[in-house]
Amino acid sequence: MCMLKFMPLMVVVPIAVLLCLSFFVLYVMRKIDGKALKLFGAVVVALLWLSALVLFSGVIVKATYGSMRGKDMMHQKRKMECVSRMMRNNRPLAMSMPVREQASLDAKRPAMPKRGGNKGIVYKAE
Repeated sequence: MCMLKFMPLMVVVPIAVLLCLSFFVLYVMRKIDGKALKLFGAVVVALLWLSALVLFSGVIVKATYGSMRGKDMMHQKRKMECVSRMMRNNRPLAMSMPVREQASLDAKRPAMPKRGGNKGIVYKAE
């Protein structure tokens, strides 16, 4: 368990390898006379530096947001406990509907607004 805290430090080796490769590509680029090969070398060096930057930023993000993982798991566990409690009561959360009183036939219905349109009130004809 203690070793898991140092896992982000393991990315130092690939970053070092990428930067060493870019150094050798830059060294070879100085010895080459062709413009096309120099351009290709510059593109390769840019891609190596970009990949090293992506690895490094991934480690920073993991170190920054990695501590939030436990909080998310606790929140998920609490949520699942609530849902299981609701299921035991035979009243699933998504299917529970509010109980409304039936409107009597002689009760005055609200007037329909002229510009408001239908507000979603549906009366059952009996």
